[in-house]
Amino acid sequence: MITKTAAYKNTNNVTLYTSTSDADKIIGDNIMRGSSNSTTISKRPITEVPTGIIPEDADIETARSVLAGMVLEGDLEDSEMEALLDVYQKWDDLPIGEWVNPDDMLVYSDTLYKVVQGHNKQADWTPDITAALYTRAVPENVIPVWVQPTGVHDSYQVGDFVQSPEGTIWECTAGDASGNNSWAPGVYGWTLVEAE
Repeated sequence: MITKTAAYKNTNNVTLYTSTSDADKIIGDNIMRGSSNSTTISKRPITEVPTGIIPEDADIETARSVLAGMVLEGDLEDSEMEALLDVYQKWDDLPIGEWVNPDDMLVYSDTLYKVVQGHNKQADWTPDITAALYTRAVPENVIPVWVQPTGVHDSYQVGDFVQSPEGTIWECTAGDASGNNSWAPGVYGWTLVEAE
C-alpha cells in the first residue's frame, strides 16, 4: 500500500510517499526489490509492481518497458501510469517562450499531450485548453481507451488501436479520404482484434 505523508507532518512542503508492501518498487531511476525492505520512503512517487513481473536483473529502462508492455490504458493503475509519464518532459518545467516542436510529448496535470503545431510556450496556452496546439496522448506501447474525437486534430488514424469502454481491442481499418476516423468502435472503420 502507498500512502502520502500528511500535510501537517510535512513542514517543508515535500510530499513523501511511504510504501509498506512486499512488491517490487520503482522509485525515480531505481528499482527496489520487494524482499529488500518492507518499508520504503521516497520524495518521488513510488510505483509498486507485483513481485515476479520485473526480471531480477532488470535495470530501470527494462522495468519501464515491462510496465509499458501492460499495454491497455484502462488496465493501468494510477501509480503505473505515473511511472510511465515520469520519463517525459513536464510542460511546467519549460520556460515561457521556449519553442516546442510538432510531435514533442509533454506531461501536464498528470496527462500526456502530443504537440500538434510547433509554437513558443505561453503561460495561457496550456495543453488542456489549447486543442489547436496539443492533443491528448498515451505513453508509447500503451493502447488508449477510446474517447470521442472533437475534430480532425484528435481523430483516430488507420492503423491505430484502441480499447473500448467494454474492454475489447479494436484496430482502425478505415476512415475518411484522409484516413481520419471519428466513429466509435463497432460503428464504422474498426475491426475487433481481441475480446476481453
